[in-house]
Amino acid sequence: MANTTNRTAVDVTLDPELESALTLSSSDNPSIKLVSNLLTGPNYLSWTRSMIIALRAKDKLGFVTGKISKPDSNAPEYKKWITVDSMIISWILNSIFRDLSDGFLYAPSAHDLWNDIAERFEE
Repeated sequence: MANTTNRTAVDVTLDPELESALTLSSSDNPSIKLVSNLLTGPNYLSWTRSMIIALRAKDKLGFVTGKISKPDSNAPEYKKWITVDSMIISWILNSIFRDLSDGFLYAPSAHDLWNDIAERFEE
């Protein structure tokens, strides 16, 4: 007699707003520069405004503000969250002048990176 295993499918429904934020389009990739003017330090305020507009347009602003926080590692959306958060980190780092970006490489999340940049350049 064949060995059979019963598996129960779990239907997980995400909040539509969260599901949208956890979606990347086919044109999203780590090398994108979201803004034309790289962060140099003195242009922090205008750079921040440009980044907020760009991230809002991509429905990813909640990652940097902390509204979309990291789920538990066993949550169904965990892997997607890690993927999207890593993409946003790449976008932010690509939007910083090269001599400055190395100082931010080890931020563990887009939210932490955003706060680290603010700490360094806010007046």
